[in-house]
Amino acid sequence: KRHARVTVKYNRKELQRRLEVEKWIDERLDQLYSGQESDMPEEVMIDELIDMPNDEERIKKLQEVLQKCNSNTEVHFIRELVEKLNGMHKQEVLQTVGIEHPAISHN
Repeated sequence: KRHARVTVKYNRKELQRRLEVEKWIDERLDQLYSGQESDMPEEVMIDELIDMPNDEERIKKLQEVLQKCNSNTEVHFIRELVEKLNGMHKQEVLQTVGIEHPAISHN
């Protein structure tokens, strides 16, 4: 008999949380840049923010990225996003930790 088994160990909850944060960012940027879409940043790099040593650095980076925004981004977007990032993992970690190689046994 031959048995093949693939074990998927990714944390579904963590992946869902990341998707929700990405969706939240898109929705908020649409609101913040309403009427000035050409000034909207192409992307807010979640993994880059996660890599930063502390919240102060994240806030500083977000202020740079959002500097062309006419809306008040500090309280309603930057602080909320920094809070949402606490405890999140980088995308590459989610991918590489996720799937084990198949275990094949021969009987």
